[in-house]
Amino acid sequence: MEFQVIQKLVFESYKHTHKPIWDKATEALQSHNLPPELIDLAEIGLFTTGVSEAMEEIRNADKEKTAKELAGLIIRILNFATRKGISLEEYILSKAERNLSTGQQPYTIGNPYKITYQELDGKVINIISIVKVTEGE
Repeated sequence: MEFQVIQKLVFESYKHTHKPIWDKATEALQSHNLPPELIDLAEIGLFTTGVSEAMEEIRNADKEKTAKELAGLIIRILNFATRKGISLEEYILSKAERNLSTGQQPYTIGNPYKITYQELDGKVINIISIVKVTEGE
């Protein structure tokens, strides 16, 4: 399934559950002449709650609950991005490619990678290989 399809599917559920709550909070802020960006900061603050809950399940060595917490965190991030009109697919692929090609990924400093991928209409549709490039190649 394409990432954009996943992002849209996740947002459909969000629109009927959480979005009305955030919309009411935004209206309340605006009625008091407070910036609506405070809602964005509050929602992003909840990302840390998801991370903390996942960490707790890791400490409890509960793989299933860890997976559920991580899925919830990803869903929250996707919903926020969609609400803000951000399609994450292109940014994730671009960031991953940049990290691999520059060696700036966690735990790997100075080790560039070559990514071979298939494109369709200017979008990456399939990663064929990721190969570590040694010096002199």
